Amino acid sequence: MTEIPVNIAILGAWNPFIFTPEWVKKHLATSKESEVTMAISVGSNLPPKLTVEGVNIYPSSNVVILDFEGSGTCALCFKMVEVASKLISLLGHTPLTAVGMNFRYFLDASKSNKITELFSFEDSSKIDSNKYLLKSSEIRRTYSFKDVQLNLGIFTNSEKICVEFNFHLDSSDGAKITEFLTQSKAKDFLESSESFLSNVYDLEVKCFDEQE
Repeated sequence: MTEIPVNIAILGAWNPFIFTPEWVKKHLATSKESEVTMAISVGSNLPPKLTVEGVNIYPSSNVVILDFEGSGTCALCFKMVEVASKLISLLGHTPLTAVGMNFRYFLDASKSNKITELFSFEDSSKIDSNKYLLKSSEIRRTYSFKDVQLNLGIFTNSEKICVEFNFHLDSSDGAKITEFLTQSKAKDFLESSESFLSNVYDLEVKCFDEQE
């Protein structure tokens, strides 16, 4: 496993112009000494990236996405959840539609036999590989998990496998979304994704070195 991106997406009718470095520092930083940086992609439609205390915020008109640099730590993951919850509290007037927390595990295809076997499709032998060169494959499934929806995606190419756990809640109720954005929920989702990989695919993986 080489990387494990984790992020949160909060869908709604946002005003992205609220998210200035000054506003983020005033409302989301826990220390007056904290610096807030802002990066803008020139010549693209990508949203700006604001970073505060290790957490990245990408505001746009229909979704605000939060993540952090690299594989991070469990503490940084919980910090991201805390910032997301603060946004809901501070901008309670924002019409919301859904929230999702995503854990993506990138695995070496040569060491993930049980997952690789899933992609032995019955029609593969009938497809002319000289004419149709397979570049990637994916399997998607949706489950009801406790009080949320789990969208499970498994993607593969010749070298890597990505297993994506999207824990999703459709709701316009800010209180329910705030309940979703808690450290206990994040820990439950994290542990559930890892136990799923262990129980189903015999993969013993940890999102972070220390998960306390």
